[in-house]
Amino acid sequence: MSTYQLQPNYSYSHKHFLYVEDLARVALLAPPRPPPTNKVEIFRIEKYRVLDKKADKAPNKLLKEPYSALMTYLMGGLFDDLSKVRVIYRWVTSLKMERIFLPKVEPPATTPLYQIWRIKNRKGNYAQLVSILCRLAGIPCAIIHGRLKGSTYDVGQKVNDRLHYGEWNAVLIQGYWRLLNAYWGACAIGSEGTDDWLEIDDGGEDETEKKAEGKFSTKEYVYVCDENYFLTDPRQLITTHLPFVQEWQLLSEPLSLERFERMAFLKDRFFNLGMSVITHADCVISSHSGEVEICFGMPPDDARFFKFYYLLFRQETKDSSGFAPKYDRFVFMHRPKKDELSIRIRSPVTGTFRLELVGRDTRIKDPVYDYDWVVLYKIRFFKAKEKCLPFPSMPELGWGPGPYAMQLGLSPLSHCSGEVKANTLGEAEISFEVCDYNRLGNPMFYGTLSKSGSNDEKIKDRVVHRVENGRVIFNIKLPKRGEYSLAIDGTSGKKPTPRNFANYMLVSDQRLSHPSSYPRGFDEGIGRKVACTRFDIEPLSHFSGLIHVQQEEFEIAFKVSPESELSLSLIGSDVMVSDSRRLVSETRTDDTIRYKIRLPKEGTYGLKVIGKSVHTTQFESVYDYIVEYRNPLTALAGSRQAAVGGENVLNPLGSNKPLDLVSPAATLSVEDTAEDEIRKRIDVAIEAEDEYELAATLDELMLSGVTDHRGQTEIARLKHELQIIYLKKDLLGAIHERSLPELIRSVTLVKERGHEHKMLAELREATKMMERLQQIQNLLHDVRVV
Repeated sequence: MSTYQLQPNYSYSHKHFLYVEDLARVALLAPPRPPPTNKVEIFRIEKYRVLDKKADKAPNKLLKEPYSALMTYLMGGLFDDLSKVRVIYRWVTSLKMERIFLPKVEPPATTPLYQIWRIKNRKGNYAQLVSILCRLAGIPCAIIHGRLKGSTYDVGQKVNDRLHYGEWNAVLIQGYWRLLNAYWGACAIGSEGTDDWLEIDDGGEDETEKKAEGKFSTKEYVYVCDENYFLTDPRQLITTHLPFVQEWQLLSEPLSLERFERMAFLKDRFFNLGMSVITHADCVISSHSGEVEICFGMPPDDARFFKFYYLLFRQETKDSSGFAPKYDRFVFMHRPKKDELSIRIRSPVTGTFRLELVGRDTRIKDPVYDYDWVVLYKIRFFKAKEKCLPFPSMPELGWGPGPYAMQLGLSPLSHCSGEVKANTLGEAEISFEVCDYNRLGNPMFYGTLSKSGSNDEKIKDRVVHRVENGRVIFNIKLPKRGEYSLAIDGTSGKKPTPRNFANYMLVSDQRLSHPSSYPRGFDEGIGRKVACTRFDIEPLSHFSGLIHVQQEEFEIAFKVSPESELSLSLIGSDVMVSDSRRLVSETRTDDTIRYKIRLPKEGTYGLKVIGKSVHTTQFESVYDYIVEYRNPLTALAGSRQAAVGGENVLNPLGSNKPLDLVSPAATLSVEDTAEDEIRKRIDVAIEAEDEYELAATLDELMLSGVTDHRGQTEIARLKHELQIIYLKKDLLGAIHERSLPELIRSVTLVKERGHEHKMLAELREATKMMERLQQIQNLLHDVRVV
């Protein structure tokens, strides 16, 4: 049975939309209709492990014997249709086609080897082989022909009936038709012993001739049966398989050819992870703003176990060697909610890009299970985003809280997503709840802030943290508007080595710069220290390590034992040691020590409280404080000034004298000059390895006739980077062609120019390829000598 006239004597069944050999025999079969259950409801692979092993171990001699011998072996002890279909699928997908050496003459048509001979000579296919075996097993099976989005398909491409033609099967199980594609299910994922395969042209030679001429491979292919194409749910298969006969989509609402071509190119892993499309149902996305955000849904209970990576390529500049500039730094991927994945892209150039998302479920420990494509899109940017800089570099852990946070006994409290928006002053607070003190132990935390750009720059003294009231709280003070990355590492008593457990992209739209950072020496945590308990010292006025005051004077008090001594130091960028003594006064009454502190001006200060026992000489840290002194009237004036673009704001108390703002002229952002814009374009193109953009920028500079030192420096930098790209393309081309002389020439040239550090991965790949090719040459030489 098939959806096309496979044999001249076949008749058409209008009930089944099939050409069949005997209308009377198929009259009672169910017509094509959507199955009422999903694959997981009728098939559990665990129940078929023994059967699969039996199929995998089928003797090769059965290929040359009549079909009856093979069917006797496969069907022995099987009575239900599902088991019979399963063993047929497993046997067909386990065939190592490349290692089956065919005789010179055509095998007998009564043997399986005949159909394999037809497949290898492109006269038959897997669907026809499955149909024959199912017929012999008494299983109703139809051959479905249609259009495929396979290896010859590119995202957004119009589907061609000839170029994208394919065949697959439908089998009748328990009254409903189920879909399978054994050809796509026969998956070779690599080879044992080496990193690559030696391609062999079987031709018509037999095994003896191949051995004599050294044309056979000494490596074993590693085959895996791809379960995605066994009893595939119609909703999943329709993303890549469109039957010419609409009824065999087995959907309640069949897709048109136009919709099939336009729909998002969802891959098998998308369905394996139970994901859904939220924002973009079409595979081609157009943007007229230079930005786009794509969102997917995930199962809430499983999403935390999923891990994703992405690749973004500019397609116009891809050449025959496969080299294409990567724009990964212009992608920001995070999880706004626990069950949602967001991919935000902004483009510094116009053009067409290819976005590839790969993912995996980290709970699956099967050695052959790895990252695989989830979805692919083509994105057309008709306009570049103005002043477009790269996002912060994506950490290995990804953005947002990671699994190690739970191992530390922490749960995100304030921000579950990977993006944090600072307030109008460029400040942000991120907090975690301590949900397991036993895991946390005696923790140490570290926050590292970096400025986004072509080369992320680390910024010191902008992050402090404290542990109080069952929470771990990080405070961040950003120097100016822009995007930053914050990496948070932590240790516990049980695991003293710091590990990254959360990463955030901080975004600030502050109009005024924030010149004052946190005082140095507070990056290991503020608040209560261990020595507090040992010296029997307790705070009476301020328990939190972060103090906010609105007046220049305030008091801080501690309860101390008679045998304890305390000392407090005021620290600030404008506070000298002599000033600290003048600005801090101490009063002691019985078991209480009070400090009166006068701050010289608004800003950020640190208080270091140290103590000791009267029986010892060594002081130890007992409490650290960060003090934020901000007059509310000045803060109001600052916000008003920002709102009007930095102009003076009159005193709200009625005076005509402007309020004294904190260095307003020095803190306002400055617009980029034309030179700055050129430099940014160069940085972006270098980051993306975009040959086209670098060459265009070089032409602009050369035509402008720049003669100053700065311009000549930029021209030299452009030529240098273009040379690196040309050498990398040349090297990748040699790897692609597998030419030993070209590889030697390219590697030598890279080393002569001193660019090894710029293409370490490519050089490693080239070196491995050269070693393999040399081994093959030596093997061929040895065979000929013998």
